[in-house]
Amino acid sequence: MRAIDVHVHPTDERIARAWAGDLEDAERFFRGPWTHEDLPATAERPRQLDVMAVLLGADAETTTGVPAYPNDELAAAVRTYPDVFIAFAGIDPWKGELAIHEL
Repeated sequence: MRAIDVHVHPTDERIARAWAGDLEDAERFFRGPWTHEDLPATAERPRQLDVMAVLLGADAETTTGVPAYPNDELAAAVRTYPDVFIAFAGIDPWKGELAIHEL
């Protein structure tokens, strides 16, 4: 392994919405068109570079009203691609006990 990329997102539209609301808002926030890539393709890019990727979730539901990206899907990605992904859960601390349970 040559490096660890500490900031990689699934490109599922749900992560864009969890971070920035509407897809158009996400494109404005990320300064470009949203990349649509399935998980196998997202895993292949770091694999080809001999890099591990920290796959980030997002949860700001209490302040945005937008549902969180499911942490269970991050965990499933790590189980499917353990040679590439390390998961980093998105936890909304304003959810109190629910946040602790999610963690």
